[in-house]
Amino acid sequence: MSRRNRRIRPEAAPATPVEASVPVPEPSVSADQLKALTDRLAVLERQQQTDAGPWSPVTARRREQDAWLASNTRTDGPDACPVCGRLGDEQRRLVGTMFRFSPAWVCLACVDVMVPGYGTACFTTRTMGETLDRLACLAAGMDRPTRSFRALAARYGLTFSLAKDSDVGDGTAWSHLGDLTLWREVGVKALRRDDAGFGVFPVVSASVLRPEVEFKFVYDASLGRRSHTPVAKPMDPPSATQAAARLAAEETAIEAALVDQERQAAERAEEAARRAERARIEAEYQAAVRAQEALFEQHRQELRKARAKVLESADTRADFNAIVQGL
Repeated sequence: MSRRNRRIRPEAAPATPVEASVPVPEPSVSADQLKALTDRLAVLERQQQTDAGPWSPVTARRREQDAWLASNTRTDGPDACPVCGRLGDEQRRLVGTMFRFSPAWVCLACVDVMVPGYGTACFTTRTMGETLDRLACLAAGMDRPTRSFRALAARYGLTFSLAKDSDVGDGTAWSHLGDLTLWREVGVKALRRDDAGFGVFPVVSASVLRPEVEFKFVYDASLGRRSHTPVAKPMDPPSATQAAARLAAEETAIEAALVDQERQAAERAEEAARRAERARIEAEYQAAVRAQEALFEQHRQELRKARAKVLESADTRADFNAIVQGL
């Protein structure tokens, strides 16, 4: 045997049992306690800034942001918002890549749509098409924006434009668009269409979109003669009556889809209630079975004890009779 094989190997250290982590219940904090903690945190932040001094990086960065925001904000400016046409409101200055028509002074409502997070280090910008759609949703007073809202409004005869591209307006927001009641009605229809899962345009099969073809004699320069060639017929756009009928049919289908969704939701709620009721009945049945089984077990134990006492008394009487007979 070699020395290498005779070398004593150290014993492996015993594995330390890993204790299972006990889940710690989350403490419930009331609204007053949460407000007190928030106020205390604000006080600590102010104290930390004071202790760090006016030249700390955090304080300097915040001071720069506040100064930049103040220099790009004005109140009661002489010019109306170039987006919605609102006059006499607080405005922010859009520069650089924030807006295609920059620099421009824009009201706060439009800035929130165009540049979310304006004045912070995490502001974002959107594409021009998405920005215009969201501005159109803002003009229609919608609770949430929907995709391609301008295209849907165009199907109802409404054209979206910015205030800078229009010569009308009375200084109120979106007054240059005309009757805003129509825009709000279309906004409600857009929301219902979105809830029903419908797009802006109806789904049309490829056979409908494929143009009709007719054969005509067309001069072919490569052959130097006319040849019988298939030519696509120009497709006529739908008339106003056809467009209105199509929109009415879509609205009917949307209402039917929403009713069907409500019916399905009600059926799912009823099914969930039935499952919960069955689970409750099963739990009560199992509890009653366990209680009855415990009662039976208690009676069995009492019967065993009584039987043991009877047997013990019988054995004692037999011993007593044997002793008496022996005397």
